[in-house]
Amino acid sequence: QNAMLDALALASLFLTGASNSPKDITDSKILPLKAKLIDALSIGKNCSSDSQDEPCNPWSDIERVRDRLSTFAENEVGRPGVFMHMVDPDVSQHVVSAMPKRKIAVSKYLDKNERLALAKLLIKDIDRYSFKLHCKVESCGSTNGESEHTVGIAATRLCEFRLVTCPNENCP
Repeated sequence: QNAMLDALALASLFLTGASNSPKDITDSKILPLKAKLIDALSIGKNCSSDSQDEPCNPWSDIERVRDRLSTFAENEVGRPGVFMHMVDPDVSQHVVSAMPKRKIAVSKYLDKNERLALAKLLIKDIDRYSFKLHCKVESCGSTNGESEHTVGIAATRLCEFRLVTCPNENCP
């Protein structure tokens, strides 16, 4: 989820500069980037297996998605060029220092619930045959981590793939 927000924030900084001025964060600038980001996720095209019979390694497919997200800003907008570095020699440092505020600003365009829904779709897409990252029950995960299914699982037991809070201190 956070990788999606990072990618969108960085792309918006590359597009508009590191000023964090409210006039830089507009629908006309951010919404096209959001659409491109969702396209870059390639939901429906991330599973390296073509059938249930073919062995699948969802971890390598996740790495491909992670690579696309980590290069999204450069591929869609481009890094600050030579001219920008001549005008502002510290542009790279300004981009780094501007990221926390920019992430907050662009999060209204790609909120936590939307990122969670996209992440769930990605996991189910990547792992559609091996079920190493999610269970086989189609409706599982549609509520706040509680399993809706009762076939094969006691009604009181939670799915092992339910969403959990990160135990690490200062984790968002």
